[in-house]
Amino acid sequence: MPRKPWITAGLVKSCNRKEKLYKCFIKDPNEVNKNRYKSYRNKLNTLLQKAEKAYYREKFDTFKTNIKHTWKLIRNILNRNRNEVLSDSFKINNSDVYDKSIIVEKFNEYFTNIGPSLANNIPDMADNPLSYMKGNYKESFMLFPTTDSEVINIVKEFKPKTSSGYDNIPTDILKLSINYIAPHLSTIINNSFITGCVPEALKIAKVYPVYKSGDKSNICNYRPISVLPSFSKIYEKLVYNRLINYLEKHSILNSCQFGFRSSRSTAMAVLEMTDKISEAIDKNQFSIGVFIDLSKAFDTLDHNILLNKLHYYGVRGNALSWFKSYLNNRKQYVHYNNYSSTYLPIRCGVPQGSILGPLLFLIYINDIVYVSDLISLILYADDTNIFLANRNLSQLINIINGELKLISHWFQINRLSLNVNKTNFIIFTSPQKKYDHNIVTDQISINGTLIKQVQSTKFLGVYLDQHLNWTTHIDSIIGKISKTCGILNKLKYRLPMTILLTIYQSLILPYLQYCAIVWANCSSTKLNSILILQKRAVRAICRIQRLVHSAPYFKNLQILTISDIYTLQVSQFMFKFLSNSLPENFSNYFIINSSVHSYNTRKSKDFHFLSARTLKRTISLRHNGPRIWNSLSIDIRSEKSYKLFSHKLKMSLVASYI
Repeated sequence: MPRKPWITAGLVKSCNRKEKLYKCFIKDPNEVNKNRYKSYRNKLNTLLQKAEKAYYREKFDTFKTNIKHTWKLIRNILNRNRNEVLSDSFKINNSDVYDKSIIVEKFNEYFTNIGPSLANNIPDMADNPLSYMKGNYKESFMLFPTTDSEVINIVKEFKPKTSSGYDNIPTDILKLSINYIAPHLSTIINNSFITGCVPEALKIAKVYPVYKSGDKSNICNYRPISVLPSFSKIYEKLVYNRLINYLEKHSILNSCQFGFRSSRSTAMAVLEMTDKISEAIDKNQFSIGVFIDLSKAFDTLDHNILLNKLHYYGVRGNALSWFKSYLNNRKQYVHYNNYSSTYLPIRCGVPQGSILGPLLFLIYINDIVYVSDLISLILYADDTNIFLANRNLSQLINIINGELKLISHWFQINRLSLNVNKTNFIIFTSPQKKYDHNIVTDQISINGTLIKQVQSTKFLGVYLDQHLNWTTHIDSIIGKISKTCGILNKLKYRLPMTILLTIYQSLILPYLQYCAIVWANCSSTKLNSILILQKRAVRAICRIQRLVHSAPYFKNLQILTISDIYTLQVSQFMFKFLSNSLPENFSNYFIINSSVHSYNTRKSKDFHFLSARTLKRTISLRHNGPRIWNSLSIDIRSEKSYKLFSHKLKMSLVASYI
């Protein structure tokens, strides 16, 4: 058997032939045998290298959008595979248990009790959870019947995964057979919509324990990964499409909700926060951001409260019965080391791994914005973030404490568990604006528990710091991509250039692109440390020496520098603004010169520059957006297609590299 997967049967024969020639040379080391052996060996090595490169080229192309599998391939090449060894025993009641049947039962008990145990710790409140809700929704939500073609189109969008739920039917098999079963399936689904009943077989979750950190023998150090039946995803996607259309049509979801919604990325949520911070700094104000942590929010959600909120928003009759059936009588079992536990009921929370779960959570938390008229809320799924600014720090702290009481009360009556120990806050100021730290010490609290003040915190994958200088975030990026640069250097002679470029695009570029529109407006000195690593990566991909000028190679590979990635993202944002494809949060970000004055000048269609007092505001998107857009050529700005606009601008930026 060949030791490497790219070695074919023909190459195995060639290896054996090489060994025979080598033995002949050892037995009779004359010049003829030596030359014969060396010539054959060199040709074989060339063929082996080509076979290896071709094999990994195909593999990397297959997994170029999957970072996990990309890293697995890289570790395989470098012989650094890490095989996770499952624990043979677990500590249960202070004793080592090896019986797998007992272990899976304990896992299932632990996972199913996480939500209810947290919910039981929340004190009962007499207030009605619906008391905060606003709006009058007379029109009702309807579960319109589906068709064969709609079912087929939905299944085609699923990823061809090989994992399966308790029914052992993976989505790749479902995709292959959907054209044949769609007529029968659509009939069954329509019957479910009419009767308001979800088949019980679709409400069983297969749960895998996945190790997090700490002692491997401790069940508490594992988290559940839930796999639902493949057919349940079809039901859920059909209902999801109808429900999200209804919510968008009636503008039910508030504008500060960014999670799980189209055209509302994490970058936009971070952008909303940083815009408020830079505005407060420009007005010479103190601003406080409170970053609230909820314990297992998706697992503690109360079904009765959710159903009442759905009814309030217009989900009534059979549609409401369908959601009630969807939430009730759900079960799960744990599968671990080829052993399966018995079924246990799920008493609260939305189904993990479901399509509908995140949207139902958005509906559940939607009315939190009506708790206060003073604070600004930015919500991304279960990430709840509060922002408030004021010139007087003592007054600001008093207001924040009062508003946190209202927020905490809302969480309690909605049966959500607030984790005060992981909640923190930052006081955002300019570096020149000093304040007495004793004013803040032991001042901000929730339910009598003090909140920790930090200088920086991770907000949706971006490190925000108290002065908005992005040093912490850039340091974290450098730490991540420098490792990949080293790997590229080790692989540059073993893999073709196309694969090395794929590794760059898979393991370096995502870190550079993620929210660059927010943080890459910092000083060129800070960005230069990232640019140096980009140059290292490009030199490794092109196999050139350390001191060779890299700009032509950036151009050949069509790789943008970090500053041009920022320029591209800002320009794309401006394009979306002009085409009215941004959320309403950003509708007043910019104004055109023609709306400020009536003079018909050649710059009347340019964006108007707003005045700013501080550098932080000057480099914000509100100011950099108009500056960058106005600097683009008319040919690029006049492009109507977003895709063509982005391509033209990228090619223009790349062409400037000399």
